[in-house]
Amino acid sequence: MSRTIAVLLAGLRLSFVAGALAAAAVAPAATLTLEFWGNQLTEPVPSPGFNFGAAVDTDGATAIVGTRLGGSDSGIGSGSVYTFNIATGMFGPELVPSDGLAGDRFGDAVAIGRPYSLVGAFNGHDGAGAAYVYNRSGEQVNKLVAADGAAGDRFGDSLDTAGIHALIGAPGDDDFGNASGAAYFFNAMTGVQLHKFAPGDLTASAQFGYATALDESIAAVTSRLDDGTPLGTGSVYFFDWTTGSQLAKSTPSNATAGDRFGESIALDDNVALVGASRGNGGTGAAYLFDATTGDELHVLTPGDGAMGFNFGVSVAIEDGLALVGASSATADGIVTGAVYAYDVATGLEIGRLVLIDREQGDNLGISLAYENGTMIVGSSFDSDFGLRAGAAYLQDIVRVDIPEPSSALLLLTLIAGSAVRNGRHD
Repeated sequence: MSRTIAVLLAGLRLSFVAGALAAAAVAPAATLTLEFWGNQLTEPVPSPGFNFGAAVDTDGATAIVGTRLGGSDSGIGSGSVYTFNIATGMFGPELVPSDGLAGDRFGDAVAIGRPYSLVGAFNGHDGAGAAYVYNRSGEQVNKLVAADGAAGDRFGDSLDTAGIHALIGAPGDDDFGNASGAAYFFNAMTGVQLHKFAPGDLTASAQFGYATALDESIAAVTSRLDDGTPLGTGSVYFFDWTTGSQLAKSTPSNATAGDRFGESIALDDNVALVGASRGNGGTGAAYLFDATTGDELHVLTPGDGAMGFNFGVSVAIEDGLALVGASSATADGIVTGAVYAYDVATGLEIGRLVLIDREQGDNLGISLAYENGTMIVGSSFDSDFGLRAGAAYLQDIVRVDIPEPSSALLLLTLIAGSAVRNGRHD
C-alpha cells in the first residue's frame, strides 16, 4: 500500500511514493503537510458513539487505548480499554476493572509504563473516582483511591506512571473551594499514598489536576482554569516527587483570559510541554518550560492556524521532538484534525501530519503519545466503522537532522515515518 510523505527542504518539495523519489521546485510554504497512512486500530467489535481513541498511550512496544463512552458487561458508560502488541500486530488482553459499574467512565485516562499500566475511572468508586493498576498480563493488581476522596472529586480524570509510581489528578477536589482540585502520588505496587498535592493558592474552579505528568523526579500538574493573572488563563505546577515540595509555578508569557493553558502536559528530560487549546487568539498554543526552574523556553503555534483549531488539546515529547494535537485543524477544506511537530531545542515548526484517508470530523489529535519512535494518535470521532465509533493510529517516526543551507545553520527535521503495520487489526 503506497504512502505519500511530502517534505519541504530549501525550496524543494520531495515526494516519497512507495520508495520512489521525485523532486520539483515549489515556493516555500508556511506549514509543511506530511500525509501518513498509519496502522488503524479499532475495537474488536466497533460500536457507534463509543469514541474509541479518546485516550491513548504507548511505550513503543505496547499501545493502550480507551473508549470514552464504551460499554462492557458492567453496562453502558462503564468503559473499556484495550492493549495492542505492536511487534506482533495482535491485540493483547482487554483491561477490565474488578468492580466496574455503568457510568464509571473507566478508560477516560490511560497510561502505560514498566511494569504497570494505569486506567482511570473518574466516576467510579461511588462517584469519587479510582485508578486501576494492571500488569503486562492484563491482571488487575491494585486499585488506587484517594485517602480523603469524596463524590465528585473526579479522581482518575488524569494520570501518569513512572516505574512503580503513579500520579493521579482529581480536578473536582474541593479543599480550597468547589473544583479547586488536587493530585495524588502513589506507590502503585503497594497502593500506598505518598503525597497529596494541593497548593495553598488554589481557588474554586481552578481544576488543579486536570492534566498530570511524571518524569525522573518531577511531578507536573496543571490547573486549567487557574485564577491567576490574567483571570482563568491556567497554570502548571512542578513538584519534587521525593519530598513533595513545590519547585515552581508557571504561566504563559502571553497569557490571556480563557486560554485553558494546562489542557494537556507531557514531560521529557526535565522539559515540560503544555497545551493551551484556546490560546493564541483562539487557535491554540503550546509552551515549552524548564521543569526544574519553571522558565518558559519556547511558544509553539501552528503556521497555518485558525480560530477553533483546538491546537494543544494533546501533547507528547521525547528526544527533542515535540508533538501537538489539533483535533479541529483543517486539511483540504475539511475539519479533520492534525498533529504538528516541532524541534524542542529551537521551537521551530517542522510540519504537520494528517491522515491520507482523512474525513470530516475525524477528531484526529484528540489524544496523543510518542515513545521510542512510535506515535499513537486518537481519532475518537472516526466513523469508518460506525458513527463516532472512533479509532487510533500507530505510526513510526524516524528523525533525520539535515543542516539547512543558511547562515543561521538551523536544523530541519525530516519526518519520514513508515507504517508499523498496514491495515486494520480486528
